Amino acid sequence: NTVLNTITAEAFALYADQLEAGKTPKEVNLAMLEKHWKVVFNGNGYDPEWPAQAVARGIWRIDSAVDAMKTTASEKNVALFDKMKVMSKTELEAR
Repeated sequence: NTVLNTITAEAFALYADQLEAGKTPKEVNLAMLEKHWKVVFNGNGYDPEWPAQAVARGIWRIDSAVDAMKTTASEKNVALFDKMKVMSKTELEAR
């Protein structure tokens, strides 16, 4: 939950920054949809064909919780958690 909540908080912060810079909600929404359209999926996420389709769309995925935990202290994640003031590099490495 901490990871998903931090990602969501960053997205809301980026959205708010754009609104405060004078863009309309419609402009921000359209830009975000254009940038992230590949992750919009309205099908059956349990379909055995979905993982292959996700990879074909360029969606990065990790199927193993153990493998996912190994990336906790990656440079990208450290930057995110530090920016959002959730955890330091030392705290992430301790996990």
